[in-house]
Amino acid sequence: MKSANIIIIVALLLISSLLNAQEEWFWQNGCDLKDVFLINESVGWAVGEGNAIRHTCDGGINWVNQTPVNDGDLNSVYFINENIGWIVGESGLILSTVDGGENWDSQIFGFHPNLRSVFFIDSNNGWATGNYGTLIHTIDGGNNWFEQNSGINYDLLDVYFIDDTTGWVAGSYGTILYTIDGGENWNPQISGTTDPLNAIHFADINTGWAIGGCGTILNTIDSGENWNPQISGTSNTLYGIQFTDSSTGWIVGYLGTILHTTDGGNNWYSQYSGTTLALKNICFLDSNIGWAVGDSGVIVCTNDGGSNWNFQIEGISTFLWGISSVDANNLWVTGNNIILHTLDGGNHWYINYIYSDCYLQDIWFTDEDNGWVVGGYYYNGPFGKVLHTTDGGDNWNVQLSVTTSEFYCVHFTDSNTGWIGGSNGEIYHTSDGGLNWNSQNTGTDEFISDICFFDLNIGWAVGDSGLILHTTDGGNNWILQTSGTTHIIRDVCFIDDYNGWAVGVMGLILHTADGGNNWEIQNFGTYGNLNSVYFTDSNTGWIVGDVGIILHTTNSGETWFYSDLGIFKYLNCVFFTDENTGWIVGSHGSIFHNSYSGTSVDDYNLSVLNKNLILDQNYPNPFNPSTTIKFSVQNDSQVELSIYNIKGQKIKTLFHNEFSVGNHSIIWNGNDDNNRPVSSGVYLYKLKIEGKTEVVKKCLLLK
Repeated sequence: MKSANIIIIVALLLISSLLNAQEEWFWQNGCDLKDVFLINESVGWAVGEGNAIRHTCDGGINWVNQTPVNDGDLNSVYFINENIGWIVGESGLILSTVDGGENWDSQIFGFHPNLRSVFFIDSNNGWATGNYGTLIHTIDGGNNWFEQNSGINYDLLDVYFIDDTTGWVAGSYGTILYTIDGGENWNPQISGTTDPLNAIHFADINTGWAIGGCGTILNTIDSGENWNPQISGTSNTLYGIQFTDSSTGWIVGYLGTILHTTDGGNNWYSQYSGTTLALKNICFLDSNIGWAVGDSGVIVCTNDGGSNWNFQIEGISTFLWGISSVDANNLWVTGNNIILHTLDGGNHWYINYIYSDCYLQDIWFTDEDNGWVVGGYYYNGPFGKVLHTTDGGDNWNVQLSVTTSEFYCVHFTDSNTGWIGGSNGEIYHTSDGGLNWNSQNTGTDEFISDICFFDLNIGWAVGDSGLILHTTDGGNNWILQTSGTTHIIRDVCFIDDYNGWAVGVMGLILHTADGGNNWEIQNFGTYGNLNSVYFTDSNTGWIVGDVGIILHTTNSGETWFYSDLGIFKYLNCVFFTDENTGWIVGSHGSIFHNSYSGTSVDDYNLSVLNKNLILDQNYPNPFNPSTTIKFSVQNDSQVELSIYNIKGQKIKTLFHNEFSVGNHSIIWNGNDDNNRPVSSGVYLYKLKIEGKTEVVKKCLLLK
């Protein structure tokens, strides 16, 4: 179940709002958190990338997922009580709740720049800021939002109001704006810096601070008529700030920076956060109790003003490669140098073991006590390691160390019988739980990416150059099977001795119904690298790949459906403990969990790809100001190509014409149907044939 980290930029994704059949995958670890807000010592929320909303009712002992109605990164959250709150995010996304987040509803604003900050004075009066000078206001709790004139085109990154008339906005290029009439008029203030100002906070109508790039801290004692620098003692970017009174405050930033002052910022000193991950925002209830959140889902808290910060979620940023389970609660994950463990189905993951001698690539447990981890590294030659535990991970010991191969995969059929595979075509076998490992002759020197055994005798191994090997005698003899491809095969899965699937680079999906005597390509139409495949029965399976690809089938792969997490993580392994319960792991410590309730398949479903229609990834991508989109049709057809924003709203119809058989292309100049340039961001281009079947891909406009 392994994959190498071969980075590609483009991938085939379908936004979930366009799906008739929708799976729900939730973050368990790894999402970058961007803001945190606690109402009291118990109740709070944290938000971040990939529409992540985390909620706690016990002060952060447990953080659970809440489900928004839209996909997209979430940047800021604000609550006025335990029930009423708002979240803003990318592409103009505004969410609101009146029941503490049990239900989130979209609020509509006519423009769609990324919104960066939200602030409310009461249940009616609020403001939000965003890219390109966006500044919006509501007087009815967000039922209606209207634009205020900021007078600038810079990104506005934070907003703070001291009452319903007096407020400030901070942004890029040292921007500070000030209003005394609720935002009807915004006036610039001189900050004295061109560094981006990421956050602004006022303790009273006169005393405030703004922070930003290169360790910048600015202070005012006259409502911003004069802003003066304070010495931060760091050059790290600073992201979040809060004061509990005019003297006592905290700042968080890059590399786990936490700064604290008790004299209004005349002196700032460092507090030890325990992490090197970027901390993006902070929330204090009083001078003692506070939380900070940041990259890879890290959450730290303190109850003594920051003298001691403790992890609530540690935040793991390394690549994760393999999953194994004892049952639906007891699971294990390997990362580059770490082993993670959970005993509650992933609600809490903790680091079980850190091993610095090599990258750990795969893991296999046969029961709650016995497990194996394999890995390797290359330094003037390959090195491979096998680690073993007999006490449920309390102790890990090296069972095998070789200088002829790096190990990438491990598979056991019981606590005694197992195989490991690696570079140079090497496969090792044990029949005594790893006390002795014996090399098996594979007849190849290609990398072995994965091994799968159906029983003690029948197994397969896959690897580079389209390699598929098969054995019927436990690996004493490995026979080459014809894959029909030279692409790297990353993973293989069999549900019995006949039915199996293999996946690999360039969108490769292979299927066999006769034990591998014949392998057939299942044509899906993506060129993204596919890294892992898992089937729970002969019909139901999942595939994951680079840049957030998740595919799902309920008919043995005759058709595959997209699930879009709305993120660009590299997904390396998918694993299910039963037909309903699964996990995915990937880059930057990402762990996703799905309790799956089934998918209904209609004759017409937006996520089914038409094999008679091919839509290429646009080029260049990212692009500015224009990009070329190529497609081909197998029959003379009525074809429509349109551009949608991330919320699924059509902004441009490129054509709606009859096209003949063959290859075609068109240029999109980045304008909408009114010939107005659209803002930077992610857009979807959707190809329809005969008004029915659709293929959708994403593109990125960067100005």
